Amino acid sequence: MNRRMLLAAVAACGLFPALAQATVLTFQGLGTNTTIPEGYGDAVSAAGPAVLMGNGFTPNVSVDFLPNGGDGFQTYNDPDWQAAQLDGSPPEGYFDVVFTPDDGYAVIVNSFEFDDYAEFAEGHTFDWSLIGNGKQLAGATGVVVDPDMTTDPTGADNMVVNTGMTAPFAGALTLRITPTSGDPFDRAIDDINFDQRVVPEPGTIGMAAGCGALALLRRRRPTRVTA
Repeated sequence: MNRRMLLAAVAACGLFPALAQATVLTFQGLGTNTTIPEGYGDAVSAAGPAVLMGNGFTPNVSVDFLPNGGDGFQTYNDPDWQAAQLDGSPPEGYFDVVFTPDDGYAVIVNSFEFDDYAEFAEGHTFDWSLIGNGKQLAGATGVVVDPDMTTDPTGADNMVVNTGMTAPFAGALTLRITPTSGDPFDRAIDDINFDQRVVPEPGTIGMAAGCGALALLRRRRPTRVTA
């Protein structure tokens, strides 16, 4: 049984704390056309102007914003938009947000928002994926942000993407965004929602294995028929 299978077994047995919205990166108040500050999103233990908090916090996770071929992440704040702008012409590159938990911890990326600047209504398309140990854990291609579905009261077209990730990942986890069409300077991501978990000690993992075995035995136990 590999590490991810063990973590999934532990989660299934209820040995991880219940999933909760722990940290949301909102990018508000970080300036306009400025590089995301070094350390933003690292070891979050308290709410702030650009960070929302839920139950649990993420004091054992660091976050890095890494452009790969694009011009980079730039924060943008105006009355319509408070987000991390993705600058660069597709298919020039992709944009990575890397979540790295400390030893003994694991990370879950719950959701993020892709924004289309409403003034230009480009109807961008993009691909996204979650990558761990060089393998894609979740993702979708050809996602369309429809300019006719504007729901944000401030005026930006937006799409909330729920990743569907449930098993915590013990290692560097990459959220990769690859824009595939639209204006290269009128797209952004926002409200990145992630959580951390404690990696169980070996004794706890043994307990999880026992939990799974017990469940299997219960499933296989034949029904007793009485006269």
